Amino acid sequence: MSIAPDRVTVSQRGEDLVARFLSPQLNEPDVAQEISERLQAALESCPQSVKSVHLDLGGVRSIASLALNHLLDFHAKAAGQGIDVQITDVQPAVREVLAITRLDRMFRLAEEGPALDGD
Repeated sequence: MSIAPDRVTVSQRGEDLVARFLSPQLNEPDVAQEISERLQAALESCPQSVKSVHLDLGGVRSIASLALNHLLDFHAKAAGQGIDVQITDVQPAVREVLAITRLDRMFRLAEEGPALDGD
């Protein structure tokens, strides 16, 4: 399956891996699956110097349970490698879903992630 580059971008900034979600809705199974594959590939290919992953959800307005399941799976795999996962720039509707599902207790939520060149 090819990954649509407009759904997520992944870049490295020092010890941080930053995944910026660009799809406003993570409700469709194919979108969630493609983003999951992209995150898994980034995790598998990241250097050992990476200590944390910032999932920038600033562009996401809604998220479905399938996408949440993919994020949970990613979190477990990253934690297994000793990598911290943080969700940044969470929009109000997505924050509410994370609170209702109590995933806001599993993921660290932050207002902003690390600045990238060109930001």
